[in-house]
Amino acid sequence: MALKDGMQGREYDKFLADSSGNTAIRTISVAGSGSESLAYATGSLSNVTATETAVTDLNNVALDGKKGSWFVYNDDTDTGGEAITFRMYAAYVSGASDWTASTDAQWDQVGSDISVSAGATKHIPFNNVYRNVTLTAAGPGVTDTQDVVAQLYAVN
Repeated sequence: MALKDGMQGREYDKFLADSSGNTAIRTISVAGSGSESLAYATGSLSNVTATETAVTDLNNVALDGKKGSWFVYNDDTDTGGEAITFRMYAAYVSGASDWTASTDAQWDQVGSDISVSAGATKHIPFNNVYRNVTLTAAGPGVTDTQDVVAQLYAVN
């Protein structure tokens, strides 16, 4: 089936009928375009304190050369409304241990500190390729309960 009669703009074999008789667009998958090229992780952290802490389930995420973005949300549940500081770390060491303040020989901070105000969402993209990444958070050190919700998307 062609969309146009002339040679310019012909699109043969782009459409086909699915099993129910509806028209569908034909797609193909190639190596590296499927879920194996996507890294997705989500994490959270309750009661953010002044001590820098890795966000749960986002510590030492293997990217193996993918570029991506963090999406972070400061879900301040009290009326204080303090900002949270986020930091991204990368490790190139094969078999790097999880990030802690004492393992900073394996981890290097990438980029600047990112401050996210209470109730705000921030998109933090990165275009360099990394082997392993970690997202950390630190609060102002007051007694407020602040929660973090974060997601990481990375693709080849």
